[in-house]
Amino acid sequence: MVCNLSSLTESKIALPQMLQQFKQHPAVRPLLKNTELREYSAHLIPEGGAESMPPLFGPGYLLVGDAARLCINTGHTVRGMDLAMLSAQAAAETLIAGQELQHYPLRLQQSSLWALIQQYRRLPEMMLQSPHWFNRYPQLAADMLQEMFEVNGNAPTPLRKLLWRHARRIGLKQLLKDTVNGMRSL
Repeated sequence: MVCNLSSLTESKIALPQMLQQFKQHPAVRPLLKNTELREYSAHLIPEGGAESMPPLFGPGYLLVGDAARLCINTGHTVRGMDLAMLSAQAAAETLIAGQELQHYPLRLQQSSLWALIQQYRRLPEMMLQSPHWFNRYPQLAADMLQEMFEVNGNAPTPLRKLLWRHARRIGLKQLLKDTVNGMRSL
């Protein structure tokens, strides 16, 4: 379960209660049948991207993974484990080659990780500026898909009418603004 920290602090529902509600969701509950809670943990995911990265090396240290803020919220998923492994690989290659620590950022920039970091560098700020990306748009998509694939004996609504009706629920001005800002940040 991933949520924005500021939204969590504003919520009237405590985190343990959110987790219980999530576990009771009809799509999740069957997956947890006959299971036992063995461990509970929480983790903050740094989402500042390239704009918030600290110095990646210093006297006797290299930063990798989320310590270097190498996590990306791409809008549809949060990536971090793969980036942590790639940064650890670059750090290990730097050390194995006997290179000075200042060569580590160059190794990162030559890896596939850097292209991702650069591609999504503006996305976190844009998404945090419009909370619709995390609440209204996922619900809109779910409602549209439900209606598109519902079998109820009636003729299906033409796609253009379906899109128009659901887009108006959000507000065309807001939808256009978020779409333009989203495209610019990619």
